Amino acid sequence: DCEMYAPIGPLLTRQLPEVVDFVRMYSYDGSQQVNVGDKAFYEEQIYFADPSVFSIFSYKILHGSAGTALNNPFEVAITKSKAIKYFGRTDVTGESIEITKNLFKIVAVLDDVPANTHLKFGFLISHVTLEKLRNYNEAEYQGNNEFTYLLMDERADVATFNKKLEKISLDLKDQIGHDRLLAEPITDIHLHSTKSFEPEPPGSAQSVYFLMVIAAFLIVIAWINYINLSTPPAVDRARQVGIRKLMGSVRA
Repeated sequence: DCEMYAPIGPLLTRQLPEVVDFVRMYSYDGSQQVNVGDKAFYEEQIYFADPSVFSIFSYKILHGSAGTALNNPFEVAITKSKAIKYFGRTDVTGESIEITKNLFKIVAVLDDVPANTHLKFGFLISHVTLEKLRNYNEAEYQGNNEFTYLLMDERADVATFNKKLEKISLDLKDQIGHDRLLAEPITDIHLHSTKSFEPEPPGSAQSVYFLMVIAAFLIVIAWINYINLSTPPAVDRARQVGIRKLMGSVRA
């Protein structure tokens, strides 16, 4: 499972020196009704996120401040395309937007996330809002529903880090049962992740390698065909040059 228990991110940041910071992103399951005035749509890409989402990831903030966004309950950051969709403009910080009958204050407008990210969103709600909307306590191991990202020291080694996570998993046996913590580089998620409940279905490295072999095979065939097609004219031309050198010829 790629999702994690809520207390794990803060726990690892406190206990392991190689963990610099963490961010949790909790999916607002299913379609949620979003309203602004007489505009109402059902949206799916909605997440609750810690404020550190703006310091760990390189999302470009068009309006608002990364230092103060998502610190308080019922705050939301939206993407540029969502701002235009609901307001017809991008500078909408301070405006209100209704999500599933709850009113949120827009504190930041972000540039649209790139198409090659594995976690796409249109709305980021402050993580502290979860306790206001649900029976949720971030200090308890109630369920593993958080996508948890760790900002690591540049000298950290994944294999060594996973050995530490294995020990922590055993220490937390009373809270997480037989589950085991396992980290993977974010660059490996798209092609190499085998975990369930990814934000979107990952690709397959095996398929990519197979297509690369086919491409290399086609290039070799094309090269052989080129040689086969270019050799006869070259041989014929060499024969003509040889005859002219032997017999002599005039321009006519």
